[in-house]
Amino acid sequence: MTDYNVLFDARKNVAERFETVIRLAGEYNRASLDLLAQGLLHDPSPIVRHECAFHLGKRLKYGKDIAPYLQQAIASDTSLFVQHEALIALGEVGDLSYVPFIQSFLTNDYLEIRESAEIALATLQRRYQIWNLKS
Repeated sequence: MTDYNVLFDARKNVAERFETVIRLAGEYNRASLDLLAQGLLHDPSPIVRHECAFHLGKRLKYGKDIAPYLQQAIASDTSLFVQHEALIALGEVGDLSYVPFIQSFLTNDYLEIRESAEIALATLQRRYQIWNLKS
């Protein structure tokens, strides 16, 4: 059994915390989602936070639940690496109500963030078109 407290143990090294995120990514339940969200917002390593954002982006059925965490990371994380991945993830799990938020990053000072916003918007548009075809 995996001890998920490793993710919040400052005595553990980045590799141990990263491995815990990978294990959490394989579990599709509310508890793992909450742990990934907390890792995104609180882990001291940008690598671990990035990985949390990446795996949250794969939780499509929880989109509305995790969008606020992704938006908080996009708006306040000090790492471009994390902001980039959280933007991409928001495009993956989001809906059209997130378009204005994502659009606000199209004029960001950093090219990586502007391009990530473009990708997120394109992903949302593609998903919306697919959803409409299924209706």
